[in-house]
Amino acid sequence: MQEKNKALAPGLGTFLKLVRFENSLFAGFSVLLSGFLSGDLTGWQPEYFRGFLVIICLAMGIFAVNDYYDRGIDSANKRYDRPLVRGDLAGKTAFGIGMGFLLAAALLSFTLALEAAAFILLSIPVFFLYSHSLKKYFLLKNIIAAYGFSFIIIFGSLLSNAEIEPIILFFAAITFIVGLAFEIMIDIADIPGDRLFGVRTVAVCSSGGSAAKLSAALYAGIMLLDPLPFFFNIDQRLYRDWIFLVLILIPFLSYLFLCRGLLRARSAKKVLYMRKRTLKVMQLGSLAYLAGVLI
Repeated sequence: MQEKNKALAPGLGTFLKLVRFENSLFAGFSVLLSGFLSGDLTGWQPEYFRGFLVIICLAMGIFAVNDYYDRGIDSANKRYDRPLVRGDLAGKTAFGIGMGFLLAAALLSFTLALEAAAFILLSIPVFFLYSHSLKKYFLLKNIIAAYGFSFIIIFGSLLSNAEIEPIILFFAAITFIVGLAFEIMIDIADIPGDRLFGVRTVAVCSSGGSAAKLSAALYAGIMLLDPLPFFFNIDQRLYRDWIFLVLILIPFLSYLFLCRGLLRARSAKKVLYMRKRTLKVMQLGSLAYLAGVLI
């Protein structure tokens, strides 16, 4: 009876792992980053606080729903970092938590500008269908997940007005490419479960080596794109800004080492390690852009 109650009423630690609270929080801060990059966020503006909450709820809901639909794949891949695989809570509980947060994100979006609200309301069904069934289609899984990285940047720019600045379009394109590389890379660790459940990824349809090479090529593209605002006047605040250039060299070199490690070792354990490392590199890149426009 005690184990059953544990499964139905998860503790705080289990809940935080289910909703990937750290990643969801970073997604929320990306809204503020977008506001600073666009120049729309200049002080205390309630719409950005509401947008921050909407994205956190949306991200937590997506993670929980995705874990529910992926519980068989995660079990086959021995992903014991997932609460459902460990049996820490019931599947229906995880699904209920996820749907609750998606509903909260939808309701909160009605407090935002029309363009921002529409963007959220149109994206929620896409993310749900991604978890439910769309991820089984070749490359569509990766493209939708990459969209999840970049749409927050566009969303943040829409909170104050409908104008999407050049630096926002550029940064959204970067986040899409790095998201695509990231998703193709982590699929290498999920080959057994994806193959068993009919999920068609580059790693499954070709090989882990092919997926690693494609992912590394995309990361190399990010290395070339990241410093471009220093050399080309995409945004006056970053153009010829030496502080920005010095800071962006940190993720530049980090991506270089990631590419080398990815091409040398592609075990599931190594890929999962690089997954955590890549998330930190993404954060460093975001901080470099933030510092560039603020300092």
